[in-house]
Amino acid sequence: MKLTKKEFVKMVDMTELRVAATADDIRLLVKDAAENGFQHIACMKSYHPILFEELRKYDMIGKIDVLAGAGFPTGGDKTIVKIVAIRDCIADGCTEVDVTGNTGFIKSGMWEEYKEELRLCVKAAEGRTTKLILSVPLLTEDEIRKAVDIAAEVGFDWVKTDTGWSPRHTTLEDVEMLVKIVDGRLNVKASGGVRSLETVQAYYNAGARRFGMSRQSAMKVLNELED
Repeated sequence: MKLTKKEFVKMVDMTELRVAATADDIRLLVKDAAENGFQHIACMKSYHPILFEELRKYDMIGKIDVLAGAGFPTGGDKTIVKIVAIRDCIADGCTEVDVTGNTGFIKSGMWEEYKEELRLCVKAAEGRTTKLILSVPLLTEDEIRKAVDIAAEVGFDWVKTDTGWSPRHTTLEDVEMLVKIVDGRLNVKASGGVRSLETVQAYYNAGARRFGMSRQSAMKVLNELED
C-alpha cells in the first residue's frame, strides 16, 4: 500500500529533540503540526510551557497528542525518576507516554527489575497510550523477545525500535524482526534514522504503524508524498 499525505501525518511522532533546539524551533514544530495535520509531537520537557502555549494559540489542545518522555535517551534513570517524569508531563498536558527501557537491566539479566519498572510506568500513565523504547540495535533477538513479552504482559500499547541515540540506526531487518516477535500483541513504532520516504514506506510495508521523525525529516517526506 502506498502511503498518502493524509495517512502519513496520522502516523508520525514529529519531534524537536535536538540538544541546541531553541524556543523558536518549538514554535515552528507546533506551527508545522497544526498547519499540516500532524497528530503527535514531542520536545524536551523544559520547553513544555512554550509548546502548550503555542498549541493553545492554534486551538490544538486535545487535537494534537504531546508525548511524555521518561528515561530518554539512556533509560538509566531510577524508576522513581521515570515515574515522576511521567506524572509531571501528564500535569503539563501530555497525552501519550514513551518510556525508554533500561537496557542495562536487560544486559545484566535483571528481568524482574526490568518488569517491575515497566509495570510502574504503565500504572503512572493512568490509561494513556504507552510506548516502550527497546534500543533494538543494542539487543539480541532473544533479549528483544523477552522484553516484548514483558511489555505485552504489563500493558504497553506499543514497542519502539530505538531512541535514535544508539551507535547505529534502525534497519528494515530490525523492523521486520520486531513485527514478527510482536505477532499482533502490540503496535510497532520505528524510530532512529527514519528520514526518507523510501524508508517510511518500507517500514510501513513491514508492519510499522508509527514513525518517530524529526520535524525536518517529517516535513521533507510530507512534501514528497502525493495527496
